[in-house]
Parts: sequence; C-alpha cells; structure tokens
Amino acid sequence: MRRGSKEKNSGTKKRKWLLPVSIIAGVLLLCIIGIAVFLVENCSGIYVRTSGGRNMVVFDKIGPVVLSNKEKPDQFDGLETGDRVLAIGGALNETYPGQSEAKFVLRLWKGDLEDIPQKDREALPELGRLFEIADSVVAEDEGFPDWGLSLSVKNVTPTGLTLVCTQKGGNPTGELQCGTEYHLIVPEDGIWKDVPTIIEEYGWNSMAYLISEGQDTEFDISWEWLCGKLPAGTYRLTKGFMDFREAGDFDTAKYWVEFAITE
Repeated sequence: MRRGSKEKNSGTKKRKWLLPVSIIAGVLLLCIIGIAVFLVENCSGIYVRTSGGRNMVVFDKIGPVVLSNKEKPDQFDGLETGDRVLAIGGALNETYPGQSEAKFVLRLWKGDLEDIPQKDREALPELGRLFEIADSVVAEDEGFPDWGLSLSVKNVTPTGLTLVCTQKGGNPTGELQCGTEYHLIVPEDGIWKDVPTIIEEYGWNSMAYLISEGQDTEFDISWEWLCGKLPAGTYRLTKGFMDFREAGDFDTAKYWVEFAITE
C-alpha cells in the first residue's frame, strides 16, 4: 500500500509540473514564431547582384540597400538574383540606395524579381549603375522620362569626350539640370560592368548646370584622372539629370549614351 501511494504521489507531481512546463513551452514557441514573422516582414527582401558585382537587397519595408562586409565576403556565396533572403545589417547610411554592413545573411527560398514592389523595380535602372537584371525589370529606354532630352557624343578619345545634351520638345515641368558626376561602363561576357578606377577615393563637386531649352548644351569630360587611358572598345556613359521646379520639389532620372573608342 505504501509503495502504491508513493507511485500515485509521484504521478500527481508529474502532472502538476506538466501544465506549467507546457504553458512555458507554448509561450516560448509563440515568441519564436513572433520573432520569425517580425524578421521576415521587416528584414527580408529580394537579393540582386549588380553588374558591378555589388550585393544589394531590395527590402520590402525600406527599399534597396547595398550590403557589404569586407571581413565576411563569402556570406553572399550561393545567392542568386531573385532569391528571397533574410538580411540583418548595421547602421544604415540613408543614401539612395541605402548602404549598410551586412551582419547576417540567410537565403530563405528561391524568389522572383516580380516580388520586388513595382516602385522599386521601376527605380532600379536609375540607381547610378546598370544592372544585369535591368532588362527584365524595365526596359532601359522606358526608364527615360519625357523631358525631350537626348544625349550624343563627339571628339571621343581614350581619355575623354564631349557630351552633347540636346533638349527639344518633351514635357519637363521645371528647369533641366545636371551635376558633374558620371559613370563609365563596359560590356564583359554580355554584362555591363563598371570601368575600373585608378583611385579608390574621389568625389564630385556640387555644382548644378542648366540644360538650355531648345538647344544643345555641351560638356567636355575627361576621365584620365579617374580611369586612366581606356583601350579601344564599346562603352556607355551614364549621367543623372534633374527636372528642378523649386527647392525640395524635383524629379531625377539617369540617362546613358553609347560610344566607341577606336584609337
């Protein structure tokens, strides 16, 4: 009788512990699920590898962010453009696109570029670089607004050229302007990539230049200081323009022009 009583008491104690343990386990499970849902909703996006070899994630909440980590560059290995990833970074540099150090990157599942929000897909070709995926997101020509602006070149040499900006017709809503910044890209294995620079750190002045209405505006561009003397081949020059109405009220767009160096 005593042994049966002990077994009965032992079973009662187990049942008493079972309920609080189950409750705690359930709460922990709900917390884990909640954290997972929060991370997926706020820290996930579509991975894009740019034609310049950079790693970018178009987050659902904050849009495109260029990620990098010099100490762990291999964390992007195995990722393909279109993959849905979970990415946690450090402090966000609020440029456009944003920039951040990648602390943790995990591939969740194979996604699709169509999962990128429409406004971000349309903006991809305007980020200052041409992407491998640009043609599948939005045609480059369709990315040009109706400002009546076209680009051409003359006096092309291995170290520079004259950029001719022609404005005729179109529907700009303010004054067309541009700065001094430009980028050079070159095709490699069917992909447009950045022309390598010969200096690591450089900047552009903040001057704004007016594009004259109904006529040509010319800029003499020399890249010898930036890229050196370029070999013969086909290149593109990309440049940003602004339809400026007033301070804080303007539109921006990237244009490009293709040219050849024959010398």
